[in-house]
Amino acid sequence: MHLRENPGMTTSGNSHTSTSVPITSTGTSPDAPSPSAFDVLGQQIYLHDRLVPIRDAKISVLDRGLLRGEGVFETLRTYNRIPFAITRHLDRMEMSAKASGISLPPRAHISEGIRVICETAEFPETRVHVTVTAGPGGPAPDPIGNPAPTFIVIAGSLSPALPEAAGRTGEKRGLRAVTLPWVRHENAALTGVKPTSYLDHLIGHKWAQQQEADEGIWTNSAKDITEATGSNLFIVHNGTIFTPPIEAGLLPGVTRNLILERCIARGIPTLERRLRLSDVFEATECFLTSSTKEATPVMELNRQKIGDGTHPVTDAILEDWRSWAPAHLDP
Repeated sequence: MHLRENPGMTTSGNSHTSTSVPITSTGTSPDAPSPSAFDVLGQQIYLHDRLVPIRDAKISVLDRGLLRGEGVFETLRTYNRIPFAITRHLDRMEMSAKASGISLPPRAHISEGIRVICETAEFPETRVHVTVTAGPGGPAPDPIGNPAPTFIVIAGSLSPALPEAAGRTGEKRGLRAVTLPWVRHENAALTGVKPTSYLDHLIGHKWAQQQEADEGIWTNSAKDITEATGSNLFIVHNGTIFTPPIEAGLLPGVTRNLILERCIARGIPTLERRLRLSDVFEATECFLTSSTKEATPVMELNRQKIGDGTHPVTDAILEDWRSWAPAHLDP
């Protein structure tokens, strides 16, 4: 294993007055979709400064998040209706907004929106999607006027990390992954940022599904592994846990960083090193981490089995996580 050292709104009492459209999954009447069509829990979302029924929620057609992809977002999960690691998520959102030149509402306002939506969600454990766009400034490179940001919080259901549809059952099941045919540049303007312009990840995820895989893995211009389309990657080799460094061009995942900290605290050898595909094939285990995946084993990469099909280290990390995280909700 060759590991190298790191070298205008019309709702919610907002003052925007521009033309608006309902938030729907299609271009049809707002009466057409149901809450289940959005995979949204409950009947309301948090828009700007209050709860709004889904069918009445509207944003401006001039919103720069819609027209230019100019926005940032965070995805959290809850434990017993309390958002996990909210401080770290909001720290990262502020970093993304600064890098993107987007003004955020005050942190206390964002936190309140998250709290309200968590308390009103149908189930105690949910996925929470927090979005802030540059507001209704129109499609030109320079926005019209000084628009207020658009702020949306939506609670959605937590999907199983291991798809039952794939027919994998029992202790040896895990995700199938493939490497993507495109490069993720480690020095791009949005490297390390979580923008609403997420099309490259969506294309990568769809391409992976077309290959009958669950996840796609990005490599950078140096052919080093960076991350998956929606999660960070770890491998286990000779009892040591390895993960690519931030410099490889990946998003600094909240769960990634916390799992690194937990492993170090528990005395598990853990190193950030640049990884090649050959390193994954030589590993005994591979797993992905994210807020919603927690720690999920990867059993195959490019149709090649990883290790012997078991994942004791991943299982131990996940067991520790599920006992530790609900007891330390804002680490």
